[in-house]
Amino acid sequence: MPKIIVPLFFTITFLLIFSPLRADDSKPLTLRYDGESTVLSTEQAGMLDNLILPSLQKDASSRLEIRGFAPADVRGQSTPRRLSLSRALAVAEHLKKAGIEDNRLLIFPMGGGVPDETENKVELRFSAK
Repeated sequence: MPKIIVPLFFTITFLLIFSPLRADDSKPLTLRYDGESTVLSTEQAGMLDNLILPSLQKDASSRLEIRGFAPADVRGQSTPRRLSLSRALAVAEHLKKAGIEDNRLLIFPMGGGVPDETENKVELRFSAK
């Protein structure tokens, strides 16, 4: 039977990239969206299941900030705010279906016009206790 040899560099890189987000991490996990999409993709759901859910399940007192973003709109602020809220709620709903209580999920619809090169996103960060 042939053996598969994985170089140590790739093993360490995989563990660093795909290790769960911890409550003491300062950098948020970012889920990117295309256009006006508000639906979680299979890849995004997998990221939540593998990178966020383990930490929430391990520490029942941890809380997660879910910040939704959308691009500015010439029609006004309500469209980007609704879009960013819908994205954040989709993430929260996925985590609630996995058994996380909604009082541990802090939702912030940031709307549009936030200075950033990628406004179509949701950022996840553990909140200070």
